[in-house]
Amino acid sequence: PSVLTADLTGRYTCNTDMPAYFDLFVVVPADVTSSPPDRNQTINTRMQLRCSVSGDRPLTVDWFFTRPGSSSASPVFTETITANSTVPDSLYMIPSVSRNDTGTYTCSARNFYPASANGSVLATSNRSTQVTVQEAPYYTPAPAPAPAPI
Repeated sequence: PSVLTADLTGRYTCNTDMPAYFDLFVVVPADVTSSPPDRNQTINTRMQLRCSVSGDRPLTVDWFFTRPGSSSASPVFTETITANSTVPDSLYMIPSVSRNDTGTYTCSARNFYPASANGSVLATSNRSTQVTVQEAPYYTPAPAPAPAPI
């Protein structure tokens, strides 16, 4: 195959005059495969942001928040997706958003994978979503017409 995938991990035999064996270990670096689209969120409603991640487990998923006009992101949530986890998603939730929740949310996945017998490499992947918190729409009835003069 031209692309290595995790399911190709295993023992292989090279048939020559002297058979040789080698073990192939395919490592999969962390990757954020999907994240929510940019969105408008109504004030005082629950907001859920979900991103899908892939890669060798365990994976650490961090969510960061950046306020408009700021260049520094603050961590807001971290979780570890273990080998036993059946759902490759991370969910960040705010029960009731306020105007202060307007900004950029970044889902970042990371894992370590062996690069050689001497060490490992950190792999990271990020995707961001822009959220704008708005007031709920409201309706103001038109004033009643003035009574006709008599």
